[in-house]
Amino acid sequence: MKKNKNKKRYLILTLREDYIAKRKERRDAVDQKIISWILKLNLIPILISNKSDLKFIKLINPVGLILSGGNDINPKSNRFKTEKKLINWAKKNKKPLLGICHGLQMIAYLNGSKMKKVKGHVNTKHKLISISKKLTLLICLYGM
Repeated sequence: MKKNKNKKRYLILTLREDYIAKRKERRDAVDQKIISWILKLNLIPILISNKSDLKFIKLINPVGLILSGGNDINPKSNRFKTEKKLINWAKKNKKPLLGICHGLQMIAYLNGSKMKKVKGHVNTKHKLISISKKLTLLICLYGM
């Protein structure tokens, strides 16, 4: 398979899983603000469904991976299986990896950390850390 040779730069973005009981539907979703942020960085977001065949990644040669927020860590979920494969891909290919909330927890979990439920964490504003004038990164500090 040939790698992407054009000037376009792709960034993989994972999606949370939502279950809509009334419709008996399982949906993939992400906050649109993350997509806007990626576009401002002049990158093209590639949204990865939790049912994706990841073979196409070699064709687009993404510059990195963002694991988005939402959901608990569940080793039986499609999201867990997809993100585990993507994390292994990022490590193997030495690609930058950013975890936002759930994503950071997923990275920690796969590296042997133990998870602990924290009250008052969901739907709260988290600490914003500015790491440069052009780039502000939201770090979800689990349990802090």
